[in-house]
Amino acid sequence: MGEVSPDDIRTNQMCDLISLYQDTENVITDNDYPFQYSPQTCNYYDPNELKLMIDTNSLHENVTSYFHLNYRGLSSNWDLPPTFQSLLCDLHGDKFNFDILGLSEIFRTTCDIRLILPGYHELVSRCRDDGPRGGVDLFIRKNINDKIREDISSFVPHIFESLFIEISYSGTKNVIIGIMY
Repeated sequence: MGEVSPDDIRTNQMCDLISLYQDTENVITDNDYPFQYSPQTCNYYDPNELKLMIDTNSLHENVTSYFHLNYRGLSSNWDLPPTFQSLLCDLHGDKFNFDILGLSEIFRTTCDIRLILPGYHELVSRCRDDGPRGGVDLFIRKNINDKIREDISSFVPHIFESLFIEISYSGTKNVIIGIMY
């Protein structure tokens, strides 16, 4: 099909994944599952469970770790307890730090000089122009070589808000990581 735009997703029947999976005329088998070849597992943990898992498991240096949180106002909640920084301090240890921190529903973060995390690049964010809600951002560890992928980052306020980056690893294929709201 080629490139797909946000307008295509809303209007083109071939891009309507919900209808595709709900279509009773087409029998969907296990082979049709879009994530069947993905070696990743994604689990939900409360902070205590996650800290216990981090402390008791040996994490390999060649594993990239991701963290996502729907924040509901990053700037307005940055200094209020419990803070995002205190949560990260609780989860991070001597041997572990998340590589990519994705935050959704950040509201407006532009021009807020407080939004700095030691060990991470400057915050990369996309916010709505027409109001204070929504938005996505990424904190990326300083040891990661990344570039923003504007060509695949779609931002249609109130509908599909995303930000994608490409990470370069020496000797292996690059990895594309995104956050969507």
